[in-house]
Amino acid sequence: MSVSIAAHLTRAVFMIQAEVADRLAAEPSTKTYGALTVFVRAQYIVHRVRSVSPGCFFPPPDVTSAVIELEPHAIAAETDAFRDVVRAAFATRRKTLRNAWAKILPTRAALEEAAIAAGISLDARGETLDVAAFARMALETERRLEAAPEA
Repeated sequence: MSVSIAAHLTRAVFMIQAEVADRLAAEPSTKTYGALTVFVRAQYIVHRVRSVSPGCFFPPPDVTSAVIELEPHAIAAETDAFRDVVRAAFATRRKTLRNAWAKILPTRAALEEAAIAAGISLDARGETLDVAAFARMALETERRLEAAPEA
């Protein structure tokens, strides 16, 4: 069992490229929302503190920077099932979850049952789910895998 680093922090402040800050702070159904967003926001609330222009550095870089603050707030444990459902959902962004998650459970019926129990439509795409939805699906996936007979 791994222990989250977030449990030992009160906050973390970083300066990163603005493009990465955009990804970390992205909302579902936006172009910048992806697996990185979900993994970080499963453990932290991301606050974009300020932008830092290239002119603030010498020599000036070709990118704009941003200061972000990460505030610990665990929504989901990063289990194998959580990693699997997030990675599969974003591996092929334009696929529906029905197709993207086809191999995370042994049968299509088990997948459908898990999605219903998690309150997720398999006709949706991964980029439309918030972190809590991924956490619910991971939990339902774990339950079905634990209950499945060994092959």
